[in-house]
Amino acid sequence: SSSSSSSAPQPTEAGSIKFLTQSFSIPETVAKIQMTVVRNGGSRGKVEVRWGMKAVTATADEDYYPNEGTLTFADGETEKTITFLPKDDTVGENPETLEIVLSSPTGGAVIGTTGTATIRLLDNEGGPSATPSAASSTAGGSSSAASGAGSFDFSAPKYAVQENGKATIIVRRNGGTTGAVTVTFATSDGTASSAKDYSPSSGTLSFAAGETSKTFTVNGTDNVTIEGNRSVNLRLSSPTGGAVLGGQQSATLLVVDDETSPEAVGSFQFPFGEEKLSKGTVFTVLIMRVAGSKGAAAVNYATSDGTAVGGTDFTAVSGTMSFEDGEVQKSFTVTILPGARADRQFNVTLSAPTGGAGLGANPTMAMKIQ
Repeated sequence: SSSSSSSAPQPTEAGSIKFLTQSFSIPETVAKIQMTVVRNGGSRGKVEVRWGMKAVTATADEDYYPNEGTLTFADGETEKTITFLPKDDTVGENPETLEIVLSSPTGGAVIGTTGTATIRLLDNEGGPSATPSAASSTAGGSSSAASGAGSFDFSAPKYAVQENGKATIIVRRNGGTTGAVTVTFATSDGTASSAKDYSPSSGTLSFAAGETSKTFTVNGTDNVTIEGNRSVNLRLSSPTGGAVLGGQQSATLLVVDDETSPEAVGSFQFPFGEEKLSKGTVFTVLIMRVAGSKGAAAVNYATSDGTAVGGTDFTAVSGTMSFEDGEVQKSFTVTILPGARADRQFNVTLSAPTGGAGLGANPTMAMKIQ
């Protein structure tokens, strides 16, 4: 079997593949969750791994939408996601479970110690999982759909920070705001090292009744080594007060390398080539000035329609962002409208840099509405 066990194969140069989080407790009313699969201990060569769903007490097509597939990791690639779609029924019932199982790795990779993830679906029709007695035994807290305490998620799957900058990470409380609740956050090394690339951050966020968002910060550390961009893992855990963890309980912070000649003007770019957005949200778009920050410079930004249309799916924006000497990061916001259509896309684009600056690796970012 390729599921979790104490005798799991040891990692090879191709790496071991496993779930970042081994168990999830989610209300059945959640639209979807993203489950992160990581490749640890090596990333040489292209590898693939199969994944599939195994019903335990949950029933396919009644409690969730069954699916299966193959994840393909390119040489050097270390992270992929699986999307799980619960199905909200109208029956009061006990919490129900299923498993997502990784199997059949190729390219010399092996299945890691958490090759199986368990999903626990919490009822919202007044079944046993919605009662106080059953809720007290729920991993991570009671059903947010029943208690109204809500679920915790990061506002985005990816963030970015310059080596000498500060990233503000937003944690949202969705699906209910009844009562005081808390959630723990922490950073951990990905390809970045807390010894030289960033300052580790951890703590507890406290939400009063009615509060829907909190923030914490992570500082990049400026060093003198040209080493490329590195990643930091962000994680939520241990919710209290009846709240639960949502589908976006992990995220990635990209630390952008800034080593260059002190006389370089630099170039403007987005930290990523694409972002996935939810309707009814306000997304903060970062413009980064990389490979130099000498002198004042500016760049234009604008949204453009694709299959998503400004005014129907999102609020169109445009403008000019001015950077002073030494400034390396600015931002603007884009609103995804509540009535936005799913599976549509629009773009944000940088153009016409001034002050001798150029455009970097990601002058256009695809904005995909989920």
